[in-house]
Amino acid sequence: MNLEKINILVTGGCGFIGSNFCNYIYNKVNKLIIIDKITYAGNINNIKNILDKDNVIFINEDIIYHNLQDTYNKYNINYIVHLAGETHVDKSYNCLMNFIDNNITATHILLESLKVNKIPIIFFSTDEIYGESNNTKFAETDNYNPTNPYAATKASAELLINSYIKSYNINIIIVRCNNIYGSNQHNEKVIPCFINYAFDNKPLYIHGNGDKVRDFVYISDIIDAIIVLMNKGVNQNIYNIGYENPITILELAKLILKECGSDSKIEYIKDRPFNDNRYNINSDKIIKLGWKPKHITKDSFIINIKKLIKDKYDNN
Repeated sequence: MNLEKINILVTGGCGFIGSNFCNYIYNKVNKLIIIDKITYAGNINNIKNILDKDNVIFINEDIIYHNLQDTYNKYNINYIVHLAGETHVDKSYNCLMNFIDNNITATHILLESLKVNKIPIIFFSTDEIYGESNNTKFAETDNYNPTNPYAATKASAELLINSYIKSYNINIIIVRCNNIYGSNQHNEKVIPCFINYAFDNKPLYIHGNGDKVRDFVYISDIIDAIIVLMNKGVNQNIYNIGYENPITILELAKLILKECGSDSKIEYIKDRPFNDNRYNINSDKIIKLGWKPKHITKDSFIINIKKLIKDKYDNN
């Protein structure tokens, strides 16, 4: 794929993944169109350095109410990366309608627009649609088993997508990622949350006893994966994106306290109604396409945590 000829539409381009992707891709494509309604988790300052570029257009609007057809025609859109959506599991237990609107309804609106406009699209789902992995390492062919409302809305969106693939032959790639971390991530997420609390010498709150395991993938590896999929991904396929980098939440908290030199204490709070132990996924499929993640070791994880801590100190 010749990126220089791409007019790409990115939804949720002011959020965590979206802003990092837009900041990377803007000078490699012909046009970059960003749609974001700017919720609490989106910040236009995340893309402030590219807003004045001649080939970057920002649209502050909700996908649900936006005239996508006009945008496709006006900017000759020929690729879409759909990153808009709600992602914080804890909020999904109390604000489910927001997740239904932003993860299911918004995706449905996009799908409707693609019945006629056969524009290739990448849809970001989650590893959580598989449910809990104990001794299992999930492949893309494994069944849905979401155990929290957030994951259920992503699984629902995937089922809608599958029906549109069968009914209308749309060109879509689904990706399911491990936990992602890096710059521009909202403070509700565990790594920036722990860093902020450690920085302010506030307690670090941990669900349950902190024994839940997560595999963290660095944002630049995710961006590399998107580029690989744009170039070599097979439409109407699913790709896991992750690597084995397991750490318990308690170990993560201790690591951040150590690297921050913080006197904060760890406090244990009531767990979620259900909290999966781990989401262990097999990413061989995208690796065979040429994805080569650069941050897979424990040492690189610690280096990246140190960088995020330094950024926090530099900005305060």
